[in-house]
Amino acid sequence: MAWFGPNRELSFTRGGGDVLDPDLKPEWHHFFPKAFMKSRKVTDERVNWFGNIVVLDAKANRTINARQPKDYLVLKHVHAPPDELAKQFIPSDPSWHTFNRFDDFLRERHERLAIAMNAQLREFGLLH
Repeated sequence: MAWFGPNRELSFTRGGGDVLDPDLKPEWHHFFPKAFMKSRKVTDERVNWFGNIVVLDAKANRTINARQPKDYLVLKHVHAPPDELAKQFIPSDPSWHTFNRFDDFLRERHERLAIAMNAQLREFGLLH
């Protein structure tokens, strides 16, 4: 999803299809930014857990900088409505987006990702 710039509000796939939108340049991003977490003395190992990784448009990392989610998600030029957060299994309730809920956020997002992955594996016939 593009949360910033001229492509704001576009999803990585147009019309819900499986084809990547050529106008977007996806990058890995830490939902709780690495610089923000480092300033709070959180180890790289914890910051890099899969549950803290999202895919965003290329401008996101530079725009978000070292803010925690509760601070950057409310910026006027950031577009991250609940349905876009849900596409990446991110809890949309702002209470999850604060530093003091980081561990809760990770547990919740890991669970959501596991459920989605298991459903996909079942669909592929790889899990019963």
